[in-house]
Amino acid sequence: MAIFLLLLSENVRSQSNDTAHVSINYLSTQGAFSNYLFGTSSGPYDPNAFVLSRACGLKLLQGGYTGRIPLNANDSTQYNFTASDLQVNAIINNGMEPMFILPAPYTKPANLTNFATFIKNIIRHYKQGWNNGYYYNLKVVTWANEPDLGTTFWGGTQTEYFDTYATVSNAIKSLDSTITIVAPNLAFPCSWSGSTRVLSSWVTNFLSYCQTNNVKVDIFSFHAYTPITYYQFYYDMTLMNNALSAYPALSNIYDTPKLGNTEWNTMLGDLWSGSYHKQFDSAWVAAHNILALSAMTAQGLTLSTRMGGTFNSVSNCHDFLLTDCNSIGKPPYFAFKGFNMLANYTKLQTTGSDYINFSATSGKNADTVTLVLSNFDALTYLNRFEPNTSRPPWTDYNKYVANFGTPAVYEYARISINNLPWTNDRIKVFHYLVDDNNDLNLVNTSSFGGSSNLSFIAAMTAPSVHIFKIFKETITGIKPITGIIPKEYSLSQNFPNPFNPSTTIQFAIPNSQFVILKIYDVLGREVAKLVEGELNPGELSVVLDAKSLASGVYFYQLRAGIFIQTKKMLIIK
Repeated sequence: MAIFLLLLSENVRSQSNDTAHVSINYLSTQGAFSNYLFGTSSGPYDPNAFVLSRACGLKLLQGGYTGRIPLNANDSTQYNFTASDLQVNAIINNGMEPMFILPAPYTKPANLTNFATFIKNIIRHYKQGWNNGYYYNLKVVTWANEPDLGTTFWGGTQTEYFDTYATVSNAIKSLDSTITIVAPNLAFPCSWSGSTRVLSSWVTNFLSYCQTNNVKVDIFSFHAYTPITYYQFYYDMTLMNNALSAYPALSNIYDTPKLGNTEWNTMLGDLWSGSYHKQFDSAWVAAHNILALSAMTAQGLTLSTRMGGTFNSVSNCHDFLLTDCNSIGKPPYFAFKGFNMLANYTKLQTTGSDYINFSATSGKNADTVTLVLSNFDALTYLNRFEPNTSRPPWTDYNKYVANFGTPAVYEYARISINNLPWTNDRIKVFHYLVDDNNDLNLVNTSSFGGSSNLSFIAAMTAPSVHIFKIFKETITGIKPITGIIPKEYSLSQNFPNPFNPSTTIQFAIPNSQFVILKIYDVLGREVAKLVEGELNPGELSVVLDAKSLASGVYFYQLRAGIFIQTKKMLIIK
């Protein structure tokens, strides 16, 4: 398929029904993207998986304690931190943050005081060194799983659950009030009542209980599984946000609690359904996942952990994970890697999404606008993968059609970026693509004259995910080697070496990053600066012209985020 960018000529596809119209206002900001948006669940300990998570640009990984409640919570010998220590250490050592899962009983413990001590000691192990532990800055914890799902995970009453949660929350906040608590992780926060979406009694009763009993909750969390994103990933969050707005002091961190989705995907995977679903290996799930995440982001979601991270292997192979059975990234992996380029950006006002077939999310830093588009086709997905028209996804789709009409299926995106400050600078656009044939590949590079308003059209098919990097061209001499997005940072040996008078230095950056590449002499003095600025991900090269440097040994150093590497070169004249 031909992928192209072009400046709009008069009325080119301007009113076409197959064209999505995306508008970005560079001056209208909506706060920073939360780092907790860029998260997934973890899995069985696999060192390579943590490296893959880091290379994907993930910031938050779930990990937790799986031991039972000890009979005597004060007895340190009744704890086993072996498995959770491996997870937490690997997450932190790879530059990510753990969302620590605290153990939850099936029913209300008979001795709540003992249970509170148990919860405190787990946190003390990671924050205060208790029981041969650590002094990590553990910031976020979550507790319990889908208490509203019949008797699957919770066997007691609703009130008994609330009482047990109060014990957990009070124990945490009394130990360290700065820890963010994520709960209650409801399976079905909303449902259909005729043609209307309504809140579950679990939502309203939980919030009322916490208010009445002065129990803190910082991020109100829920789950969602459906290929039809509009209701569960978008509209329902309006209902939950409205409910939370009535409790402006329920969180000591945010005042009004924020929203978080701690478990979500297109559907349940093979662990629960018993069969392998090929759509998880395709761009269908990639497009769905970014559509869902964009919809939730638009509704102010603060925390997201997709169900299924990079923890796949031959001995633990499941369909819903981001990597295949050989730990190779699938299309959803690269889609998340693209979305994760928005980390550390400021969110921009972006219009054009319908949140059932198409979404547009954008952000900016000093010299770059990043735009993430997801192009889906809900009806084709249902016909291909959900032949049973009586199932809930069909109900959601048919309700959408009844309310809004049949959603458009797009073949093009018309993108307009307004109020740019780059009227006197060249503007470059990099277009990266994720589909069944492209793993976040750079498919087009365009250059435009300086302007305050930039418009172009991009072709797209469903399903696919598109990342556009629009930036002021301030760094010269940087050349992309390939269109491949690398998995990790690297700095190659310069060639030729020894050299006179010029040599090429190649390096790789997996995410958008502020990059510094400098040359030093043997005394550590800076003698040349080749790169200093924001670069887009890729395998890149730059040429050093050493005509002004004397013969001898020199060092070149690459700094990109937490990555720092230095290599030696030799000039012979």
